[in-house]
Amino acid sequence: MVPEVLRNEPSNEKCDVYSFGVILWELSTLQQPWGGMNPMQVVGAVGFQHCCLLALSFQMIWTLLSLYSSIILSVF
Repeated sequence: MVPEVLRNEPSNEKCDVYSFGVILWELSTLQQPWGGMNPMQVVGAVGFQHCCLLALSFQMIWTLLSLYSSIILSVF
């Protein structure tokens, strides 16, 4: 869940982008986001302590973008 929603603030399209980014991070790393934390810890960390997922390296991002674009192009 996006930090704004966890804090009961208004949300917009940026929240959808954040959620999509978390999904891509999970698919890319094959890890559970904020693994090792229970749901209440995640709410506190993400919503109120501004914790972020670990960044991916530039090389990994480039490789994933190439992979995702080839998948998308093969569908259309």
